[in-house]
Parts: sequence; structure tokens; C-alpha cells
Amino acid sequence: MSNQGVFSPDSRDVAAAYDDGTARIFYAATGKSIRSVQSRDRVTCVSFSPDGRYLLTGSEDSTARVWDASSGAPLTPWLKHNGPVSQAVFDPDGRRVATASADRSFRVWDLTECMTSKTPRFMSIGESALSPDFRRIVASKEVSEEGIGRFSRTVMCDAATGETLFPFDCGTNHLPCFLRKPVFSRDGRLVAAATKPDGAINGTIDGRIMQLQVWDAATGRAIGQPVGHEDEITRIEFSPDGRLVASASRNRTVKVSEATSGQLVFPPLLHQAQVQYATFSPDRRLLATVAFDEIRVCSATTGQPALPPLKEDSTVWKVAFSPDSRQLVSANNDGTARVWDLASGKPAAPPVRHDKFVLSSVFSPDGRQIATCSADKTARIWDAATCQPVTPGLRHAQEARWATFSPDGHRLLTVTWDQVQLWDASTGEPITPPLKQDGPIFHASFNPNGAGLIVAASEQVRFIRLPKEERPIQDLTLIAQLLSAHRLQPGLGLRPVESSELETTWQTLHEKYPAEFTSVPNSDFAWHEHEAVICERDRQWFAALVHLEKMSAASPADDRLRERRDKVRALLKQYEAGMESFRERRRENRRLAGVKIDPTRIPTTTVSGKVRGTNFVCAKATLYERSLFLAPAEDGFDLRISFNLEGAGTLSGRTFTASVSALSDTPMYSRDVPEIIVSYYQVPRMRSTADPTPKDIGYRKTYRTGFAVYLQFGQIADGQVTGRIDLRLPDVEGSSIAGVFTAQDDRTRAEADLLNSRGNGSASLGRWTEAAENFAKAVELQPTNHAFYHALAPLLVQSGDVEGYRRVRQLILTRFSGSNDPVVAERMAKDCLILPLAGTELDTASRMADTAVAAATNHWAITWFQFAKGLAEYRQGRFVGAVEWMQKVLAKAGEQPVRDVQAYMVLAMAEHQSKHTDEARTALAKGVEIAETKLPKLANGDLGGGWNDWIIAHTLMREAKALIEGQPAAISDQPKQK
Repeated sequence: MSNQGVFSPDSRDVAAAYDDGTARIFYAATGKSIRSVQSRDRVTCVSFSPDGRYLLTGSEDSTARVWDASSGAPLTPWLKHNGPVSQAVFDPDGRRVATASADRSFRVWDLTECMTSKTPRFMSIGESALSPDFRRIVASKEVSEEGIGRFSRTVMCDAATGETLFPFDCGTNHLPCFLRKPVFSRDGRLVAAATKPDGAINGTIDGRIMQLQVWDAATGRAIGQPVGHEDEITRIEFSPDGRLVASASRNRTVKVSEATSGQLVFPPLLHQAQVQYATFSPDRRLLATVAFDEIRVCSATTGQPALPPLKEDSTVWKVAFSPDSRQLVSANNDGTARVWDLASGKPAAPPVRHDKFVLSSVFSPDGRQIATCSADKTARIWDAATCQPVTPGLRHAQEARWATFSPDGHRLLTVTWDQVQLWDASTGEPITPPLKQDGPIFHASFNPNGAGLIVAASEQVRFIRLPKEERPIQDLTLIAQLLSAHRLQPGLGLRPVESSELETTWQTLHEKYPAEFTSVPNSDFAWHEHEAVICERDRQWFAALVHLEKMSAASPADDRLRERRDKVRALLKQYEAGMESFRERRRENRRLAGVKIDPTRIPTTTVSGKVRGTNFVCAKATLYERSLFLAPAEDGFDLRISFNLEGAGTLSGRTFTASVSALSDTPMYSRDVPEIIVSYYQVPRMRSTADPTPKDIGYRKTYRTGFAVYLQFGQIADGQVTGRIDLRLPDVEGSSIAGVFTAQDDRTRAEADLLNSRGNGSASLGRWTEAAENFAKAVELQPTNHAFYHALAPLLVQSGDVEGYRRVRQLILTRFSGSNDPVVAERMAKDCLILPLAGTELDTASRMADTAVAAATNHWAITWFQFAKGLAEYRQGRFVGAVEWMQKVLAKAGEQPVRDVQAYMVLAMAEHQSKHTDEARTALAKGVEIAETKLPKLANGDLGGGWNDWIIAHTLMREAKALIEGQPAAISDQPKQK
């Protein structure tokens, strides 16, 4: 049913709100549906923006949202109230929306602070620019045209939708327009960029020749004549008033031209080296240029020197003027940044120093401080007058590329390759964690009032709201403790807070902030409704019932609510019954685990007769690898036996393990014997010289406290079974499933299972030596079980027992080198390659990796197989191959964070060995970041079930850091080089 309908501003479309949680847009003339958007609950209201580009919806789940009307993509997060949204509208200029709710509140949302919008995926760093009003983006887009093929074209895009607004006119006759280093004027009316003339593209003139062109940012039409350069343009900047444009080139010149005409304001400024940077002063009077180690400052209107050249001791990367244009700060290759006094042409103070080269430096809005960003992965704030540090180093996981102060100077925004982070400018304390973006960042700034951030990356523009916080940090800490019931203790992590202390905290905060602890009318009901919906969706029946009970008490006359509550009650009872059955089976399993039964006490009953006898049900069986699959018998059972073969891998061995399960069409808990487990028992002598083939299996006879199992092996002749094994569970008091059958002197599978459980528990808690001891014993009990080696090898490395690891590695290579199972081959190969090895051992491990990666490309573990192959390539010194394999693995990045860490570490080491230093450090930084943010922490007390790969990831990380950063590693071996 439709709840509301509205026309678009041009009356061409109609939007309607529906009970099914959708809002749909139709052609007004035909009524044909164009598209729909999906909310989380009944949509109560819809509204178009004044320009018709956006659709606003309000919903009963207490949220509103802005959508792109042309694509249906969401452009904001859920805008939340404490009750159903009854009305939602845009303001006349489309920059804000107002929402009203049943919680009796009215809210206004600034879309420039909360809108998140996808931008084109074709954007690349260095070839994009964001307009000052954050609404448009100059971006390079890959297109295809008949007769030309695929090529890149620069276009103006809508920052909210990624929609192409128009291409740029470069005046070329037949070639696409591609802009390099685009930049907007400060008023957003003009765009300047570097292009290549026709001749440089088609080869009739020097391909290095470039020209500066200015365009109308509203139409893409070229304005004025181009300004030619004889080599690549390295820097373009508008003057603050937008009247002039400076362009620097590799041919050692800087040209200043009029923005609207292209006429040079004065002759080109010639330097002694390539010019890498140029910038205007805030008062528009001066122009600073940088060429190698020399800084020149001249008049922006005449080109005459304002003072003698300023000489640094190394290459200068960038410079920045102070807000009053009286000082200049440099960023230098030797790790220094220096403040220059422009009145005297001398340093204002000694230089500040970093451990590696400084990438950028900037003044605070009041000119009293400077911020520097360095390749040593730190940023720092300094006193501009004394150059003494104001904050400690602000540490990042990657190189800090640039920084900018908030308009009030109280906060600092730092930018790495794909992250931004906000810091307190007076203390250096982080205000936010690193905020990861969807690609390389080309723009990051505060909005004009400092209440939000605008971050533009290669795939998204984000408007991040920064609400002003007036409460002291001590109160915020108490609020965090109250909400989480935990406190953060240095060195110990999160620790629970006592309930009595929480009560005291609540009283203290309630007295200090009474308004925040007082709910508005109906807000409790709306909150319970919101939480109930989430709990029902996630099948958390107990929690859902708690909320529904509260709602029913508040609204006892609501029949629909009462029916909903009763339904959840029934579902909760059903769930509890199933859980009780599960717990009972688990208790029974634990009670019988490890029970030793004397086979001489097992009563046997000779059963003779036909295969299809009355004592058991038979089904035709076929053997596939190590599993026996049986077709359903007459009573509807599906049976499966899984064999764990001993010795040479045939059924003729003296012992084997079989687990038998039976399923039927009826619920499992309604049958007398839902599951049969038979483990590790002696096989009677076989008279046949050939390997016996399982032909039939039957079970039926139920005893007072157990059941019988019949396994038949051998040939069927005249309806008789030869070589049948007749087993029956003895009358063990209270038993309902099979226990463990073993001779008195046998090493039981139950013991190995128990050691496996203990080892996993110890390892997840970081008790490496204890876990290794358990798995070492398990290997002795079941020397052909590869899973125990897969656990033991990493544990020995982590506990520092390198000799023990090498012994286990030799056992793995001896026992599993011939395995054709790709999973076994991959795990064993990876375990052998955790630490460097050489000779025949390396060759054998590499062949095992080859076996794994030869599996079908649709195998569920193919990405793990590719990692093992890449690791083998690296250990063999084939670094190019290792890079290629790791890139295949990282094409699936995000699926398994622990695998991503392993892959980035091997990629970093392979790139380093290939002399690709920057690529190596980037890969290392990405892997370290994933390890720090997505892998479990040992300090938190539980590594979970993936602890063995966690160990491998951290072992490779130590090796990579030792190789690339020179940090000490637990194991110093390095791979051989070829």
C-alpha cells in the first residue's frame, strides 16, 4: 500500500512511499516504474530535492536517508531519530534536510557534513581535483570509441553521483582531451591544467612539450590562449584572487600568466635546475619557487626578486607562506624544515629535524606553529618562533604525506596514502583512529567552519561530521566506561568495571548532565521497537522478547504487538528445546570420551543368513576416495562412512577409523539412534589377498542401553556375506551412543582427540610450549594425521625451538611429500616454508606447493594454494614470481585478513629483494596495518581457532621487518638470492 506520493520539481516523475519498505519512482505520464530504493522498514514519507537529483525517505524504523534519484544509490548514512519519522523535506537550496519524528523531535541535517557519495572508479591520484564547494570533481575517465579504441578522457563529474557533467575542450582536432595536474581557482569558477598539444601526442613535435590551459568550470570551454612549456609541467597554482596562474616546468622555468587571457605577466623566470614547486603568498604580492636546493621569492606582478635566493643544504620539496606572508617554511630532503624570515632573508630559528626526509610543512592559521610530515611515518607540531616541539611525534602506519590545521588551529588533520587522522594540536593526542578510505587520497580538508572533514579518494568523497565537544575528557572517559562497563588500563587492555562503581558513575554524570539522562516522551518505546527489529532479524529471540514485553506493557491494547510477542515466545521455546537436546548430546559425548572398553567383554552374537535379513537394513555402497556413500535403504536412511586409513592407505590394514552417521527425512531427535560413531578397532583377518571392497552396511537392532553395528567386507556369494565384522555396544550404563573400542594396549584415537583439544586451547591463549607438548604427543599417537603436524610446526617456531621445528619439518617432508590431496600438500608445504630452508628440502616443499596450486581453479582453498606457491617462489629466490603470486592472492584481499598479512609480508620481502624499496615499504605498511587492526590480539586473551596462521603471519612479519627496516628478528635466516 502506498502511503504518500510527490511530484518531482519538473513534474516528469512521481515518487511514492510503500509499506513493504520501498520508495518507488514512476514516469508521471505513463505510470511505468523507473527504479526503487529499499529502506529497512515501512516508508512513511518521500521528498525530492529542489533540483530533482536526490530523493529523501523517512521510515518507521526511526531513520531517514538521502538517495540518488537517477541510480537509487544511498548518499548518506541512516539519519536516526528515537521514533518513526513522520515527515522529511529538503530546504530550498538542497543543502539541508529537516526531519520530524514520533518521538516529538525535529532535526535539521547538513548534507555537506553527512553525505557520503560514490565517485567514479576511474579517478587516479595526481589527475583529479575537487572544487572548493565540494560538488564537482575533475577526473580522468576511461572510455572506448569506435576507430580510436580505449583511451582516457578528462571530464567534470558530479561529486555526489559520479555522473559525467561534460568533457573539457582542448581544441584538438581528433584526439581526446586529457588533463594533468588539474586545479580549481579559489572561487571555483576556473580550472587550470596541463595538456599536450596535438603534435606532442601524434609525434610530430617533441613529446615532452606541454601547455597550460584554463577552462570555464561551468561549461568546460577553454578560456584564453594556452601557455606553452618545453618540458613537463610540474606545478600549477592560481593566485588567491584567481587572476593569475603560475606554472612551473622541468625545463627550469616558471611562467605567470593572466587566467582569462593566457598572456604572460612578465618574462619567464629562469632557474639553475628543474622547478618542482611554486606558490603565491596569501596577500597575493609574492611568488615563491623551488629548484633543487634553492628557494626564490619574487614579486608576483613584476617577477623582480624580493630578496636574494635562500639556500638549503639539500633538495627542497615544498614551501609554504605564513598567513601574514612574512615568513616561509621549507620541507627538505635531509629531514629538516626551516622557517625563513622574508624581511631579512635569514632563518628565523634553527631547523626542525625528522629521521627521514620531510614531505611537507604548513603554518597554523595564526602563524604561531608549523606542522611537518615526514617519510619516517611521523608528523609533528613545532613552535614557529623557536622551532621547539609542541607535541611528540604523531605516529602513523604509513608515510605522513601532508597535514592541514583546522580553521581555529586547535586540531590537525594528517594524510597518508589512504588514511586520514585527526589530532589535538596542543597535546598531540589522537582525536580519531586512522580513517581508512577506499583508495589513494587526493584531497583532504576541513570545511569552512571546521565542523567536518572533506576527504576525496580515488573511489569516494566522504563528508565526515565533527560535532563540537564541550565536555571535559574526564567526563567523556566516564561516559565510555558507563556505556561499555569496561575501562582501558595501560598494558592490560580492557578490564571490567565493578557494578557499584558503575552506579556511582551514573549518579555523577546524571547530576552533571541531567538533560542527557532524561528521555523524551515515547523515546523508550521507539528504542525498544528499534532493538526488537534488529534482534528478530538476527534470530536473538530472548533479547527480542525482552523488548517486546516492554512494548506490550506500554501498549497493552495493541493486538498486532501481542501477536508478534507470542510468535517470538514460541520461537524462543523451540530454540531452547533444540539447545537442550544439543547440550544433552554434548554432555553424553564428553562422558564417554576416552572410555576404554575391553573387547573381550563385548558380547557377540553370530548372525548368519541372507544379506537382506531381518536383523539389519542393507544399502548398496560404493567407495569414493576415503568415504563410503550409501544410497537410501527402504526405510529412508542416508548413510555415510568416512575412513581414516592407516599404513599404505588401503583397507587391508590391521586398523582403521570409521564414523557412521544416519539421517532420515524425519527430525533427528525423533529417532532412537540418530548417530553412530565407531572408532579405532581391530579388523579380523581377511582371507582375500585383494583389498576387500565394502559392499554393504546395516544396523537396526536396538538393545536396552545401546545398539549393534554390522560392517560387512568381502564378496557376496549366493546371498551370503563373507568376512563380516559383527560389533555391538556393550551394556554401558546410561550410554546412548557408541564409545571408543580398543584393545587394552592400543593408543586410542580418543587420547589424540583429547590432546588436540588441549593443544588448541593452550595455543589460543598463547601458551606455546604447553600446546607444542600436547601436539607432539598427538603426533606420536597418530603419525599419519597431517593436522597435528600443521599445528606443531608453527608452535615450535613461535616457542623458539628451531631445532625441534627442523626435525618436524623433516618428518613432514618424509611422510607427506607424496600426498595428492591439495589441502594436505598446501598445509604441509607452508609449514615447511615458515622459516628459510635449502637444498633437497626446499625442492621437496616446492613440489608440494606445485601439487596444491595444480588443483581446480574453483577449489574453495585455491587462494591459499596460490599463497603457498608464492612463498615457495620467494624461498627459492624467484622474487619476480613471488610478487606475481602474491598479487593474485591479494586480488581477494579482505576475505581472510590473516592471509592478507602473510601475503603482504612475502610481497614486501620480494619487492625489497628486487630493489623496489618504495613498493616494499608500502606493502609492509599495509600488512602491518591489517595485523594491528583486524587480527586478534594476544593481550586480549584469545586468538581463536586460526592461531596457527596467526603465528605464521607474525613470523613472516618479523622476517620482513628485519629485512626491510633492520629490526631484530627471532630467526635471522634469509632466503638465498639468484
